[in-house]
Amino acid sequence: MKNKAVITMTILLAALSAGTAAAEEETDISGLWFLEECTIDDQTYDPLLLGEEVSMDFSRDGKVIISRIQEDAYTTDWSIDGDTVTVAGYMTFACKDGMMSAEEDGKTYVFVHEDAEEFNAGSVIQEPQLSDFDGTWTATAINIWGMQVPIYTMDISMELSIHDGSAELIYSEDDQNVKKQLHGALKGDTLYLTSETQTEEEEFYVVTDEMNLRLHETGCISYSDMSFPETETEEETEDDGSFAIYFMKQEIVDNR
Repeated sequence: MKNKAVITMTILLAALSAGTAAAEEETDISGLWFLEECTIDDQTYDPLLLGEEVSMDFSRDGKVIISRIQEDAYTTDWSIDGDTVTVAGYMTFACKDGMMSAEEDGKTYVFVHEDAEEFNAGSVIQEPQLSDFDGTWTATAINIWGMQVPIYTMDISMELSIHDGSAELIYSEDDQNVKKQLHGALKGDTLYLTSETQTEEEEFYVVTDEMNLRLHETGCISYSDMSFPETETEEETEDDGSFAIYFMKQEIVDNR
C-alpha cells in the first residue's frame, strides 16, 4: 500500500494548482473548474457516467489548460466579455451564479470552480435492504482528511456491479486495470465484501480486497478504506471519515 501522504500530496497539488481567485473589476475566473453535470433532453447526468470528465485551469495571462481523462491535456487561449467566456477552439460559456455553462451538440455542460461547495453524501441509511445496493455504480469523488476532489484527477477509476451481495469490481489506476469478484453480506447498515483474489501490497493506492459499503440518503454509496491508514487505528478512521470514495448509480442513457 502506498503511503497515505503520497495521495494527500497529489490531492493538494490538484486543488492548489490554480491559486485563489480574487474579485476585481471584471469577473475573475482564474483557477480550476470541473465539469459538474451534463444535461441531455432535460435529463441531467453525472459526467463520469457519460465519459465526459473535463477540467479547465484558467490563468490570468489568458491561457487555459483543458484536461480530459485518458487524453493529453492541451493549452489554448481564453477571453472574457462581461459574463461571456470564450475558450478558443472549445466552447463559449455563460457565467452566472458561480457556474459556467455552455451548449453544444444538444448537450448542456455546467462547470463549477474548485472552491465550490463539495458533494455532501448525506446521512447513512440505517436499515437498508440488500437489494438497495444492486446496480452498477461509478466512483465520482474521493475525500481524504477533509479534502475532496473528483476521482479522475487521481488517474483512478472504479466501477462496481452489485447483485444480491456479490459484486464485480473494475479498477483502473495509471493505465493498470484489475477486475475482481467480491462476495459478502449485509450487517447492520454496511455491506461487507471480500475479494476472491488478493492484491500485492503497495501495488495500488486503494485497497480493494475488502470493501465496506454504506448507502446514503442522497442515493450514493460510500466506501471507507479501513486498512488504508498506516498511522491510525481502524476505529479512528471509521469515526472521522478521513478516507472515503463516493459512488453514484449509473442510469441508462437513451441517445436515440
